[in-house]
Amino acid sequence: MGVLRKEVSTSLNNRNYRLKTRFYRNSLKEIKEAFEKICFEENKSLRQADESEGKMYISTQEYEVFIKVLSESSVESSVDLSVHYFVSSMFKNPKRIIYNLYKKLDNLLIFKGTTNTI
Repeated sequence: MGVLRKEVSTSLNNRNYRLKTRFYRNSLKEIKEAFEKICFEENKSLRQADESEGKMYISTQEYEVFIKVLSESSVESSVDLSVHYFVSSMFKNPKRIIYNLYKKLDNLLIFKGTTNTI
């Protein structure tokens, strides 16, 4: 049943390297701007849940992506994603949404690494 899983989240200790928390040498503001740019290009809207805590989300007909950004300093932040999929399809995998978002973030921001590479 792992193939049809409808919720996938990133974490510090995830076994899948591509689903580990990612760290960037950017501020919360720069990360928010990167997500806004990604959403604009994909014709989606980024909603702010709590600006002081760095919580945002993207909502579509098929899925929601919850974004949590933690900034320990003004120039370093961690990004965790959680995808909740509404459509049950074998060909649409919530992991791919995370992979694609991280790939786009890596191109827009300064990628520092994951827990194993820092």
